[in-house]
Amino acid sequence: MKRLVTFLLLYPLYSYSQLSSVGLVKDIYAGTRTSYPVAALKLNNTTTLFFAEDEFYGWELWKSDGTPSGTTIVKDISVGTSSCIIYDPSPDSGERPIVHNGIYYFFADDGIHGFEVWRSDGTELGTYPLTNSTYFAISAYPSFTIFNGFVYFWATDNNGYEVLYKTGGTLNSTTVVRTFYCGGIRYQGPYLSQMIVYNNLLYFISADELPSCNVYSSLNSAFWRTDGTPAGTMKAFGSFNNTIQQIGVANNAIYFTVRNDGIYKSNGTENGTTRIRQVGSNFQISTSAGTIKIIEANSLAYFISYGGKLWRTDGTLQGTFSITSTSILGDESFIKYNADLFFVGRTPSSAWQLMKADGTISGTQIITNIPNGGIDSKLCVLDNYIHLIHPYRPSIWRTDGSSQNVVKIVETVTNNDQINIEPLNSGNGLNLIKLNNKILFIGDEAYNSYPRPIKYGREIRYITDNGICSEQISTKSGNWNDPTIWSCGTVPNFNQNVTIKAGHNILLTNSMGVQKCKNLIVETGAVFQNDGNFFLAQP
Repeated sequence: MKRLVTFLLLYPLYSYSQLSSVGLVKDIYAGTRTSYPVAALKLNNTTTLFFAEDEFYGWELWKSDGTPSGTTIVKDISVGTSSCIIYDPSPDSGERPIVHNGIYYFFADDGIHGFEVWRSDGTELGTYPLTNSTYFAISAYPSFTIFNGFVYFWATDNNGYEVLYKTGGTLNSTTVVRTFYCGGIRYQGPYLSQMIVYNNLLYFISADELPSCNVYSSLNSAFWRTDGTPAGTMKAFGSFNNTIQQIGVANNAIYFTVRNDGIYKSNGTENGTTRIRQVGSNFQISTSAGTIKIIEANSLAYFISYGGKLWRTDGTLQGTFSITSTSILGDESFIKYNADLFFVGRTPSSAWQLMKADGTISGTQIITNIPNGGIDSKLCVLDNYIHLIHPYRPSIWRTDGSSQNVVKIVETVTNNDQINIEPLNSGNGLNLIKLNNKILFIGDEAYNSYPRPIKYGREIRYITDNGICSEQISTKSGNWNDPTIWSCGTVPNFNQNVTIKAGHNILLTNSMGVQKCKNLIVETGAVFQNDGNFFLAQP
């Protein structure tokens, strides 16, 4: 009987009450040709900017408000049919844009001056370069970071030197922080333009500064730091004989992994940097898991080791261990939501599933199995809910993190059509974009598993968001965790107000787990028998 109860808690009944149909925002590249939209970011509450290709302008910067008439090219940067970008500003590229203070920053080539850093406020006049000579993106990792009101980026100058820049959004505010060279020889080795902010300083990774300046043959890497000034930019700590891979800040410390070495903790100084655990036969670190970040949750640092295993550390040897044998998809299915870590993983005997970790082995739990397999499923947070994008059984699911409230909001498979779903940007955080009551995503007919008619190719699509059910009203007596007794068809969550109607008796026990709601009203003549774990989000 205990096994039966556990099974029911882990594999809930799904709700399909919010299903929405898919619409096309605009056929940017007319006909079956794809416009290949990438790097979409929300500029403000009404506009998203992205790159797309059409038959008239090539691959240029576009904007959309979610309507056909509001989807237009922002500026033909490389005039004519030639494209303003050659490199792909998408998940595996170093040219990922960023938005800061209503400005979209990106790399582009106008066909005359080479690659430069550009900015756009969504208007043609507000779209112009921030550099006045040829610069090139150099890294396979994100190239833009926000620190103390400025946007920092890496590039290569006309001499081939690696340079750290910052900009305030104007040409005059774009300045060199430091040029990295030694004795006239440009740095070689494991640069990482990924940066982290710690103790009001910006930390990043570059090649070690060797006294001999023989940096061509060196693979040594080290942490550097800057306060935004040339004088305040210096080596912070470390000299590692292999690549620093995953970095992050957790529990007031810097955590990072070194390939074929181990997991480290640092307070930002040489003396305050220690190796927590060395690589052993059962502990390998590799980028094969597809992640470059360490995530903080539950005051712990989480990271992925070789083979996609999930590890946690509290900064001590004893507190550093694998909490599951589950394989994790990687960076795009590895997020913090509320206090816990959520990820898409699978056990040796199960399919891909949405899981939650609280830092313990027993607390690493399945939230739901992803129907029809979840390989390449991705996670993001929208409207304070986790959204799971399932690309190959095309659907989007929404949950508040509990196994009782897993709702499918769209499925893009019909008898005559299938639209595979992708997020709009895998760069600076995976995202769906919501404008007004529309949720935007990339829909593609080109990757169908068997022949189906292709109408538009890979374009931006939308679903009409039917909204989050904000008010839960009891419909009959019963147990709190029974979705059939509530007006929304799901168990109440911390975003919802709850009313127990007169004549209804609602029971909550410890066996139902932690239950929450925003506000609770118990009408006269109603009974709420609370013998369990119950919390109000707004007591």
